[in-house]
Amino acid sequence: MKNWKTYWAIPVAGFILLSMSFPSFGQAGRPEQGSGPVLPEHSEEASPYEGREELVPHESGGGGPIEPSPGGPPGMPHGGDEPIPPPPFIPIETMADSCQDIYIYIKLLLGEGPPPPENIVITDEYCVPDSEYVEFKCDVFPIYYGGDYYRAYRDTVALFSMLQLGNDTTSGWYNMLPENTTTRYYYDNFVDTLWWHYFDSSKGVCDTMANMFYVFTTIDTGADVPGGIRESSYPSWCLCEYDQPMWTSATFGTKNVVSFPCVHDSLKVCSDLSDIAVNQVDEWDPEIQAWVSIGVDLGFMWFPNESLNVSHIYQIWGKVGVTPNLFSTYTPGIIPSTDTTYTLKYSATYGGKNIIMLPFYATYIDEIHNCQDLAENIEEAGSGCNANVTQIERWEPKTQVWISVGVDLGFMWFPNEHVRAGMPYRIWLTSTCNFDWPVP
Repeated sequence: MKNWKTYWAIPVAGFILLSMSFPSFGQAGRPEQGSGPVLPEHSEEASPYEGREELVPHESGGGGPIEPSPGGPPGMPHGGDEPIPPPPFIPIETMADSCQDIYIYIKLLLGEGPPPPENIVITDEYCVPDSEYVEFKCDVFPIYYGGDYYRAYRDTVALFSMLQLGNDTTSGWYNMLPENTTTRYYYDNFVDTLWWHYFDSSKGVCDTMANMFYVFTTIDTGADVPGGIRESSYPSWCLCEYDQPMWTSATFGTKNVVSFPCVHDSLKVCSDLSDIAVNQVDEWDPEIQAWVSIGVDLGFMWFPNESLNVSHIYQIWGKVGVTPNLFSTYTPGIIPSTDTTYTLKYSATYGGKNIIMLPFYATYIDEIHNCQDLAENIEEAGSGCNANVTQIERWEPKTQVWISVGVDLGFMWFPNEHVRAGMPYRIWLTSTCNFDWPVP
């Protein structure tokens, strides 16, 4: 694509190079500024992409949805109408002033990459084995952003940063899909071989063992682009196709504990769950350590009939033989770019059980892989309250009970199972006061 910056870039760049003096090459460097907000300080020594296969467990276990803001990205809404800044780009290294001068010159030649697609959403999925697909739609064509086509990335963990996107086949976290689109539509038909390396070689669609996450970028391949390609400097908002197990049994019961990891348009209030034969919805109240009904089907109406919120966890009551064994959220599938904050509580009278959804962003930033990682992250947030996490549990729908996946034995955690962002967990803790987690 032709870029207007090209016509004045070279003379201005030449002026900059002529004006540079040799002493400037010895000045102290400063960080490069990337596009979008900078992530919280985080060590890059331990790559957040190592051991990503461990984020998938070896057993199945286990308010109204937010709407995209009228203006769309950069970023996405969360917990209200105000927009959140775009997903971040992390500068990798600092530069000396001489390098900065050259960087400016290159920037003038290249220009910024085109923005990623805005308001892209999942519109449908298909679960039949060997014919699976996920369908996407954007509001405009790539040319609107100064690009020639959209590029897609898929992974089994939520994607927020360009550093998570591997378009080099030698990369340990290569996740670029082979097919691009020049239209407003994209179909992931799993014609690639990336899914061979997912847990149990699953394509993830309608499979509780592997959930799929997607982001998109815009690509410019104009003749004026050195190297022939220029890509967005930050990705689109993250989309997911998220499946959780459910179970109804005449022997064990019909309760299921599920989270709302992403926006799902058809589920706004409790009565919307009637479509999967749910007749009661409860939400955990940590103050009294009990489930409280927020939606009940009275037969002729629902009362109460409260909102269903992203990142909240619900206990839903189904019907034997009618309620499906799968709870899916995927349309439009938008993951908030900031995490919900939970107020964790302990009471000498009632106890210290807290039910949370493991947040996506904190899991990525703080590299939470297992129960011990999660416990230490919570304890750090509650250090001013002497927080101590003693046990972590997940819901087992087949037997309708919480089972331990992590226990602090004092000298080690055993068991110490892997945890998955987006799934509900019950945290047992003690503390001298209430505190918020995760810490922004």
